[in-house]
Amino acid sequence: MWVTQASAEGRYLRMQGWVSRFLPTSRDLFVYLPEEYAASPERRYPVLLMHDGQNLFDGNLSYVHGSTWNVGSTADETIGAGQVAPLLVVGIGNTGAERMAEYTPTPDTRLGGGNGFLYARMLVEELLPMLAAQYRLLPGPANTGLVGSSLGGLISLAIALRYPHVFGKVGAVSPSLWWDDRVLLRDVRSLETHLPLRIWLDTGTAEGLRHVQNTRLLDRLLKDRGWQVGSDLLYRVFPAGEHNEAAWAARFGEILRFLFPAGASK
Repeated sequence: MWVTQASAEGRYLRMQGWVSRFLPTSRDLFVYLPEEYAASPERRYPVLLMHDGQNLFDGNLSYVHGSTWNVGSTADETIGAGQVAPLLVVGIGNTGAERMAEYTPTPDTRLGGGNGFLYARMLVEELLPMLAAQYRLLPGPANTGLVGSSLGGLISLAIALRYPHVFGKVGAVSPSLWWDDRVLLRDVRSLETHLPLRIWLDTGTAEGLRHVQNTRLLDRLLKDRGWQVGSDLLYRVFPAGEHNEAAWAARFGEILRFLFPAGASK
């Protein structure tokens, strides 16, 4: 059942206990609607899916109590300023103990995991069709994005590389590229052609040298395979940027402006 939060004037909804046939544990879903959605019944909108949904909007639900990405207020601000195309943002709640397994594309020899492509099937075969049936979404990869941080950034990249016909925009925020002996970097090295993906990639210097080195290497590999800086690739290193919601919230507006610039929807 969708529950509307009155404080957001009916534009922030939460579905509790949503169940997938691909994954064993239920989860909550969170939906942000742009301010104009109800007043423009003929218009269709792009959609951004985001992992760790409970950390995006409501500080009472966040893993770190009170600290969120401020997704709703940042989307309102950037859309209202004419910088970002009006869009829907859908947060997919993580399931706690299953998070590592769902956000990793392969098993790690030490840590296990590796159910990421079952999670991907849930997104592609269940969630997106359900959202398209309930909301006025623009179709196609040019209007469908995927963003996550840490392991969520890793799985966002892995899914987009496998499903570029579904997701045309991806945000890898402080991605855990170290996973499984840097399997994601190996996957990018093995690409035979440039893919039609618009990629935001970032890290913060306070996350440690390994994060900076891995993201810098991925940036170079993507450029070698045809991605163009400022066109379909933007790599940022944030001085003193930490590995937490506050740091990611501080740059979420930039992420939206690059992935969903105003005037770019089709």
